[in-house]
Amino acid sequence: MHRIYPIDADGERVASTDLAAGYEAVLDGPASLFSQSQKYGIRMANFLPALPLCDRWEMTAEVLADETSGETRQFSLDYTEKLAPLNH
Repeated sequence: MHRIYPIDADGERVASTDLAAGYEAVLDGPASLFSQSQKYGIRMANFLPALPLCDRWEMTAEVLADETSGETRQFSLDYTEKLAPLNH
């Protein structure tokens, strides 16, 4: 499932896009109940290269490290990494 929420300058969700200083995108992964992993992979492949085109951005992902134990790891990336768009 994909959801986009308007946020204020502090990163808090606001009720209206008129009040938004930015947006929070929430993307569930292929382990989601009703998702298909190939569709997810294609959507992420389209979404991720757009991040460096934004002035300020951050991405945090919870990744399943061990399916048996359910252990997860956090992956974080933001605009301070100075990533370049793929087409440049």
